[in-house]
Amino acid sequence: MTVFKTILKILNKLKGMVILYTAILVAITALNQTSGNNMTNFEDSKPSVLIVNKDSEDNIAKGFEDYISKHSEIKDIDTKDEEKINDAIFYRDVNYVIYIPKDFGKNLLDGKNPSLEYKSCGDEYSSYAQMMVEKYIKTVLIYKDYYSGVELISKVNKVVDKDTKVYENFSVKTSAITEHAGYEEISEENDGYDTEEQTEDIADTAGNSQADDDTPLSGENAGTQTGSADTAAQEVQGMSSQAVRNITILINGQPVRLTGKKDYILVDLFQYYEFDLSKPKGNVVLKLNGQEGIYTAPLHDGDVVDLYWEQ
Repeated sequence: MTVFKTILKILNKLKGMVILYTAILVAITALNQTSGNNMTNFEDSKPSVLIVNKDSEDNIAKGFEDYISKHSEIKDIDTKDEEKINDAIFYRDVNYVIYIPKDFGKNLLDGKNPSLEYKSCGDEYSSYAQMMVEKYIKTVLIYKDYYSGVELISKVNKVVDKDTKVYENFSVKTSAITEHAGYEEISEENDGYDTEEQTEDIADTAGNSQADDDTPLSGENAGTQTGSADTAAQEVQGMSSQAVRNITILINGQPVRLTGKKDYILVDLFQYYEFDLSKPKGNVVLKLNGQEGIYTAPLHDGDVVDLYWEQ
């Protein structure tokens, strides 16, 4: 009994300190419970793009500009004032600037490999814009021999819109891309279509072009039409037989097999390797064969890729 009385006397003497520490403990507990209920939301975002179109009268250039506008935020900046454009890139008001030269659409259809000039701030949004540009041009080059005019634009837009996605907010460490020299080496991408579906579409077009002609064909003209259809069919058959190849690359020391395409670029690895970009843990470091990787860099059999978060 004496011991308890002594303890009560001590507590009574130090009751101010006891009340203070108890209040602090309760406050900390309440704060932790409140912060634990917060959830981090990742909102979809689009790259900010400025288009300087000097070929605005051409259908290909118009379709290209419409596609980029649909999947990005177009900035309203005086395209004749280069200083304002440079300032917008420096302050990251614009992620990507595309300069479409005169006769771009005509030269693209003629196979002259027209060049586009770019300005980029080098962040993840500009890399995504670069991917959209190359995707559209590659698709045009695939279908230009089988469609024309409005039909070509409609087909290309249908293909590129089938699986275009807007990236979520996360940080990626990449190199700035300032200029693209042309499109001499073009790889075929399925873009949501199987090779067999593309082959059927092209073959149907080749067949319909002859069936829709009501004028009877005879002699030399008939032979020419048949030869053209046969040639198109042979080209389609060659495309289907050479369209797909498989490669194996090393990602973080782990062999990963890429299948279903004729050519591959670095960004394709995310389709075959599990790496959750929706839950950022810092900056994404992406290296190809020991060098800093660019999303559009081509992949070859045996390439070594390092992919990890950097705090």
